Amino acid sequence: MEGEKKLLEKPLNMDTERMQTFVQEMVRKGIIHHPERPKTNLRDFLEKEVTLDQDEISEISNHFNELRSDVIQYLNQVTPWTWKTFSAGSYYDGTKVSRPNEMDCQLIPRLRDSVTPIYERCEPGHCRLKVKYKTNDPIHTLCDEGCINMDRFRSYFFDKMEKFQSQRRIKKDLTYPQSPSYRVIYTTTQELPNIEIDFVAALHVDKWPDFPFANNLKEKLSSDLPREIDPEEIMREGSVTVMKHCKADVPDKALQWKMSFTYAEKSLSKHADKKSWKPIIRIIKRAKEIAKGDTDVTKTNVTKQLRKAAKYTKENLFPDSDGKLGVGTYPIRMLMWTLMYDKNLGLGNTSWQDRDTLDMLHVCLRCFRLMLTGKLQILNLFMPQMGDIMRTVRLKDRHFMYVMTLVIDILFSEAE
Repeated sequence: MEGEKKLLEKPLNMDTERMQTFVQEMVRKGIIHHPERPKTNLRDFLEKEVTLDQDEISEISNHFNELRSDVIQYLNQVTPWTWKTFSAGSYYDGTKVSRPNEMDCQLIPRLRDSVTPIYERCEPGHCRLKVKYKTNDPIHTLCDEGCINMDRFRSYFFDKMEKFQSQRRIKKDLTYPQSPSYRVIYTTTQELPNIEIDFVAALHVDKWPDFPFANNLKEKLSSDLPREIDPEEIMREGSVTVMKHCKADVPDKALQWKMSFTYAEKSLSKHADKKSWKPIIRIIKRAKEIAKGDTDVTKTNVTKQLRKAAKYTKENLFPDSDGKLGVGTYPIRMLMWTLMYDKNLGLGNTSWQDRDTLDMLHVCLRCFRLMLTGKLQILNLFMPQMGDIMRTVRLKDRHFMYVMTLVIDILFSEAE
């Protein structure tokens, strides 16, 4: 495909031949094996390991919606602003796998004074938020030189959420103390899993950033789009900024908010091809979770083999690893958006609908491996200045996921 011809100037020095030999050794030792009916394996894995329980979805949604409503009502009472929510993430765009027990919820205040984003002299993917002084908006007390200080805003928001949390049947998740989101664990019932919820305070930016700070989606995306997706409408919605520091050591780090395009991401995933694209991204995500150490009950023979292969790989290729091997979900999502929508690298909506799901799975796995080795450069679809989506991923994580994609290939293909 066209995307496989896009090469980096300096591909990573990854010994792919050694990894391919290593996987073939697992086949010879019986750790993994080719199935007699790959399509049956694929169907079983989707039905038993990936598909969400509809009864769980209904019950958990009721719990979450009630909690979300309570949070908004509380914030409207204890802050000077009116708040709205935007529910983003895989649960809401139809790419969630296994269990519906993780939610993302953006909480967006409507400030009294308008906010103007400033992108110049900021780190890629970040901007300052300049507040126009018209009223006595309390947001001005959280500003430095007229720009909103995210550390002050975070302290203000977290203080309100702490008081809310102390009065409810939820507890704060302290796993990631520096997280930009206020994460809670909500206890439901004995029959349902606890819900992990990321409440993300975000500030809305009315105008879609100009190029090169953001891509013009009308020019970036292919013309062969699902009818529900309108690039101009997505850009009219604007974007949001969240409280995530840039990694550069700059003096005004607290003033540079992270740009986020959750509305666009949700639209592109929600309306993507349902025949092949959505099943494939969910299969890869679930296989990645299992390989990284998900402890759910084994439901299929594929799951059992994948776990054994991941354990064998960690013990024999990465004996000194920190136990956190694997690539995050966002690079996978970016790869799949690119293969679906990008004008130059994507296949187009019609092609996805016309091609066999199993064949497309192997195409995506090949592209994933090219991305891992640096031979296929996948740029951020929304923020071109961010560069290669894999630029911050550790080499050992790339090696591990390269092996796992080869394993997945075997688990869903006949022996040659």
